[in-house]
Amino acid sequence: MPWHNSIAEKTEELISLRLRFLEACRNLANGKQVLAEELDRIGVTTLRERVEQCETMQLRWGEIGYIEEEGETTFHRVQYGGNLFEYVEVNDGGTAEQLKVAARIFIENGCTRDDIRALPLPRPGSEADYSEAIRKFEESKPMARVESLLGELDDLVAPALGISPEEIDFMRRDLANDGLFSKLILRLPYQEKTLRGILDNLTSPKRYS
Repeated sequence: MPWHNSIAEKTEELISLRLRFLEACRNLANGKQVLAEELDRIGVTTLRERVEQCETMQLRWGEIGYIEEEGETTFHRVQYGGNLFEYVEVNDGGTAEQLKVAARIFIENGCTRDDIRALPLPRPGSEADYSEAIRKFEESKPMARVESLLGELDDLVAPALGISPEEIDFMRRDLANDGLFSKLILRLPYQEKTLRGILDNLTSPKRYS
C-alpha cells in the first residue's frame, strides 16, 4: 500500500481493521471447507475423472496455441485467473458451466492445471443437490464481509493519499466492469491453504477406500 505520513495517524484504526479482516478471511476459508465437505458427501467427481471416462471430451489450455479449423467441435472457455492465458476450454457446455462455478468458488491465484483438473464437479444424478449446496453457500454472501472491510480500508486511507470519494467509486466500478480487471482474483489470507487441502482430498486414493 502506498505510504503517507498522514496514514500513521490512523495506526490504531488500521490495526483493528487488520484483525477484523483476518477474521473475515478465516471465516470465508472455513465456509469453503464446509462446502467442500458437503459436496463430497453428496458425491462429486473431478474434471480429470470426466475426461478419463468420456472418450469424446477434450480440453484445450490457454497457453497453448490452437488453429481453429472450419467445422471443428465447439469449445467453451472457462477463465480461472487474471492472466489472459489462464483459461481452459472444454467441448462440453454443461461441464464448462459447472467448471465456471467451481472455479469461482475454489480457485485462487497461482493455481495449476492439476488444480483445475481436481475441481469438484457433480456426479451424474447429484446435480440438483450439488446446485443446492452451491446456492446456499453463495446466498450466505461469504465475500460480503471481506469486501465491506476492504471498503473501510479505502475510506480510511484515501483522504491521506489525496484520493476523492468520486475517484474511489470510479476505481471500484472499473475493477468490477473492466474486461481485464474483472478477471483479477484477490489473494486472501487462509484461502490457498484451504484450497490445497480440498484439492489434495479430491485426488487422494482414500476417497475410494
